Amino acid sequence: MILAADIGGTKLLFGLFEVREGSKLAPKYIRRYQSRQFMSLYEATETFLSDVREETDVSDIQTACFSMAGPVVENRCFLVNLGWHVNADDMKERLPHIKDIILYNDLEATAVGLKGLKSDDLVELTPEISSKETDSKAILAAGTGLGEALILGGKVFPSEGGHCEFGPRTLEEIRLWHFLHEHYGHVSYEHILSGAGLCRLALFVMNEKGIKKPGFDLLPEEISRRGLDGDCEICRSALDIYTGIMGAEAGNLALKSMALGGIYLGGGIPPEIISRLRKEDFIRSFRAKGRLSSLLEKIPVTVILNNNTALYGSAIIAAEKEGHTGNLSLEEL
Repeated sequence: MILAADIGGTKLLFGLFEVREGSKLAPKYIRRYQSRQFMSLYEATETFLSDVREETDVSDIQTACFSMAGPVVENRCFLVNLGWHVNADDMKERLPHIKDIILYNDLEATAVGLKGLKSDDLVELTPEISSKETDSKAILAAGTGLGEALILGGKVFPSEGGHCEFGPRTLEEIRLWHFLHEHYGHVSYEHILSGAGLCRLALFVMNEKGIKKPGFDLLPEEISRRGLDGDCEICRSALDIYTGIMGAEAGNLALKSMALGGIYLGGGIPPEIISRLRKEDFIRSFRAKGRLSSLLEKIPVTVILNNNTALYGSAIIAAEKEGHTGNLSLEEL
């Protein structure tokens, strides 16, 4: 049996999986928790194992793979948004019945998880472009933070590109940079393309318009909802800025990776604002790359709808660690 988990700044997804005949990866249990409930990964893992222990024999777990919302170096990770230090060796000492424990970057796991998705788990934003099956793709995932990963030559490469400096394109975005620089010094794309980033954009719009109080709760889901409804000028403007910068950074990632096989938008935010991403200005921002705009016109852009993609990727990685090769496919829960 396999223990897989997707460890994010807001939510934790845990699952138990079995590999069955015909390379079928079958989920037995999937549980979701709020990250802030716990002080450590070990505490969260023990809670999940306790929750399912009455229904299954957790001593059968051979391999565990945790996808982490942060850089993984030498099987260690620091989760910036939670303040957790995670060491796979420490986890192994505290969970000795599990033979192998692996830490993976969450975007790396998402890229692996793409292999297990079905067509209805994806939405094409550029249906006019026939998808080219090449080994070069890239993922941009916006949620609690901003993750980026490359798939080059069929091999997955994690990155921390979301923390690169934000490059403003317009006078408004230059003012946005100054606004954020006053508060944070270093201004990254994650400062904007994240849940907290949506709130910062609403505050920026209020500052631009001389508005002191928003008249609504400054929560990402509230801003996106009001922005999509169109009945709030602050939220609508914040969402306009957000989608424009997301398109531009997705285009940057496409150029850096030569992702002719496509750019995939993951994380919790793109599926929630998909109607806004379908509008012309998102794709216009994606393709506005001067002399190389014509190259971007050939690259498809797809939204990942399935929120379990990184979890599935973790399960596939663990299965491959156990020696299961070939094209692993996912069964329904």
